[in-house]
Amino acid sequence: DADTVVSGNFAKGMGARFAAGQEALQCVNLPLNTEASRRIRLMNLALLSMNVFRPVGRETLGMSVGLLGNGFALSASLLKEVPYKANSITEDLEYHLRLIEAGRRVRFVAEARVLSDFPVSKEGSETQRARWEGGRFMLQRKLFVPLLRKLLSGKASMAEPFLELMSMPLSYEVLLLAALIVLPWQPFAAYGVAGLGLIAAQTLAAIALFGTKKDLRALAEAPAYIAWKLAQL
Repeated sequence: DADTVVSGNFAKGMGARFAAGQEALQCVNLPLNTEASRRIRLMNLALLSMNVFRPVGRETLGMSVGLLGNGFALSASLLKEVPYKANSITEDLEYHLRLIEAGRRVRFVAEARVLSDFPVSKEGSETQRARWEGGRFMLQRKLFVPLLRKLLSGKASMAEPFLELMSMPLSYEVLLLAALIVLPWQPFAAYGVAGLGLIAAQTLAAIALFGTKKDLRALAEAPAYIAWKLAQL
């Protein structure tokens, strides 16, 4: 993107992976202006978990790490074999599903990163989130049945990307799990507590491994951010 700052080793890191035979790459993708507003601080916190911690885990497990919108690279030979014909608002997510179906894997280049300015104004943030999350919901409606059919036909490789596509944004998951806790049925409450505990553990691990003390302090602002996201929904 035009407003992106790339790390000095970006081209070298990507080039080395291509030279080693890898065809689809994703590097660390985070906000540049993390101190510009409370929302961006909280978004950075979520992205440390979703754009760094999870890709590291997927890479370690030998899974495809996904395409994260900015900071990815594709070889010419791959594009000839799997043309980039995704045309939804969340075209990176759509194309990643095509890659998985074609038996390809996106590798994580953890040593390189891209940083970009996120909208500071309330209106800009609302437009960005509506575009990202609205596009994701649209893709869920479009692909739910076709992907489910492929799973039921025996294409086990589609299981994890199918679950990833059908998952909610992190803040919405927190809201849903919190709602389960107050329902008067113990299995729901237990599931809600376990789910929130897992999200908390993932977030704290992401901060411990890749964040700073400022990210830890930003957790105190999470309730207000989640309330804003609920209004967006």
